[in-house]
Amino acid sequence: MKRPPLYASFVVFIVLCMSLSYWGLRMFKPQVRPLAVPQGAAPFEPAPGQWGGLFGASQIAQAASNYQLKGVVVARRAEESVAIIGVNGQATLAVAVNRELSPGVKVTEVHDGYIILSEGGVNKRVDLPQSKTAPMLAASLPVVPPPSPPPAQPVGLGRGNPPGLQIVPAASLPAAMPGAPLQ
Repeated sequence: MKRPPLYASFVVFIVLCMSLSYWGLRMFKPQVRPLAVPQGAAPFEPAPGQWGGLFGASQIAQAASNYQLKGVVVARRAEESVAIIGVNGQATLAVAVNRELSPGVKVTEVHDGYIILSEGGVNKRVDLPQSKTAPMLAASLPVVPPPSPPPAQPVGLGRGNPPGLQIVPAASLPAAMPGAPLQ
């Protein structure tokens, strides 16, 4: 039987490979470099007002020092509202919602008595200055609704109108259409 010497030579070959691997790795192993211990970072201590966002308080700063709100025009649709703002005591600017007031400063929201500016990702609230004459002025002015135009009457063309077609006389049209460019 010729099998046992074959098995024995295979086992001796495996042991020789393991021994050569072990001693080869021991001889050519790189030297261990000392590890630098990272310095501990100082623990983060948030400011007292920063915990409010966690518990539902507003993340809006209360004042922006170099912006002065002069007036607001609040439209029914929020994206059409406009704020009138003075920057650093210079001339006032009318800025629409989601437009840049200056580089990095954008008007985010416009409300009746204040606006929200986004300055570098931080929301800041700018209030209208309180005026004692404003309530009296608003109370003394009478509220007059705008006059409504008379309803347009359909005018026949003589051959019969298609259903739903109305012809409006030119006298009832405005001189310039809203939003049309002036020439």
